[in-house]
Amino acid sequence: MPKKNVQVRTPKATKGSSATMLVADEFRMEQSGKVLAIGLYPDNVVVCTIPKNAPRPSKETPFGMDGIALLLTVSGFEGAATVRFGLSGSSHTFEHPVSLTAGTSVSLILNLKPFRIASFGVKDVFVEVEGAKHTLHFEVRANYIDAVEDLSRYIQVTPAPVELPAPKTSSRKKAVGKPPVRAPRKTPRA
Repeated sequence: MPKKNVQVRTPKATKGSSATMLVADEFRMEQSGKVLAIGLYPDNVVVCTIPKNAPRPSKETPFGMDGIALLLTVSGFEGAATVRFGLSGSSHTFEHPVSLTAGTSVSLILNLKPFRIASFGVKDVFVEVEGAKHTLHFEVRANYIDAVEDLSRYIQVTPAPVELPAPKTSSRKKAVGKPPVRAPRKTPRA
């Protein structure tokens, strides 16, 4: 039987930057440059197990998770650029300088610890590079189980952060710690 010629088609390179995202409990960057994923959410859907008798999350009393991590991979451009990224609607944004050569990519890890959930649903992550804005998505869902007596095993209700006034300082300060160590004196030899 004669062999058939199989043509492998590679997609044409698109001009401009591109960004992708994975979601996990934790990502670790290895010394080799590989990324280790722990607790990967394969379809970018984070499912929280919550008892039916738990209060619903809100802006005033969000649920607190230990955290999630986002692996953002940016490619499709050459040279030096600054990548700006963060959760849409959040006041916290991050910037990271990168430099790519042709055909390479860079991975950025964003650890959201603790991760506060004010509502379930789709969350948007923006990535801006080279003048292009990319919007990536992940979803937070609730898996409701029967009511339980001890809710603390399932959720952490954390009040929204409140800015506290700066503590008052006294003009008198007490010395704290050990006195400084002085070098021994050298006596001149005769």
